[in-house]
Amino acid sequence: KDGFIEEVGANVPRLDYSNGGCPSLLLEPTRLQKIPYSEDFTSSWGLGNLTVSANQAISPNGTLSADKIIANSVTSAIRIWNTQTTSASDHSLSFFVKYNGKQFVQLLFGGGLNPTAYSNFDLINGIVTSGIGEIKDLGNGWYRISISTALLAATDQVYLWVIDSANASRGASSTGNGVDGYYVWGAQLEQGSYATSYIPNFGN
Repeated sequence: KDGFIEEVGANVPRLDYSNGGCPSLLLEPTRLQKIPYSEDFTSSWGLGNLTVSANQAISPNGTLSADKIIANSVTSAIRIWNTQTTSASDHSLSFFVKYNGKQFVQLLFGGGLNPTAYSNFDLINGIVTSGIGEIKDLGNGWYRISISTALLAATDQVYLWVIDSANASRGASSTGNGVDGYYVWGAQLEQGSYATSYIPNFGN
């Protein structure tokens, strides 16, 4: 009700205040969070032409736990990634992201998982600008962005990719300046055709 994502214990009912007014019971299927260190992008994440600083902004759960991603002063592929092994089934990838100088961001799967699926997001206007993604406004500049699609049985990477334009192509190069980027928090990969509530993971 205070506008933050909160954790609850097992067998405790969850309430959804996202529609304002009276809360509703939040009912979802059981899902497994596949990404370790889902809030710490300095651990077990690959970094390509960018830097990550831990705990630089207030995250959607109200704590100082959001990391800052800054694109280096290069024109190249600028991204972070996590290596995953998936089954041949629907999967959903999601991140909480906030504008910090870069207006557009892309989510995509490595070619071994799905060679075509990606989506672009506008973090100022809060819209999907290309691809098959979804975006949800959480207030205070935070958005939860997600992409859901069928993946192959393979081992490859899932990515958050820095882009310069609304209609950037999949895995496009971009230009950094060593200053601009995003705040990020709460990455999640789960098996299913849509993203469910965030499940924190601290290394499992």
